[in-house]
Amino acid sequence: MSFCMVLFDTLAVLSNMSGTWYMTHLNQHQLSHYANGIKKPRPEQRRRIVEGLHKIGRELIAVE
Repeated sequence: MSFCMVLFDTLAVLSNMSGTWYMTHLNQHQLSHYANGIKKPRPEQRRRIVEGLHKIGRELIAVE
C-alpha cells in the first residue's frame, strides 16, 4: 500500500472521533468536548491523547 493511500485512510479514520478513540481509548463524546474547547482534559487524559497521536505518527512514519 502506498504512503498516500495509508495517509488518506488514516486521515479518514481520524476525521471522525472513532479513529482518535481507537488510539487513545478515551470516550468519543469526551474527545469531542476537548476538541471543541468545551472541556479541558485532565493531565492523565492529556497524556493519553498525546501518546495516541504519537502512535499514529509512528505508524505513518513506518509506511514505506
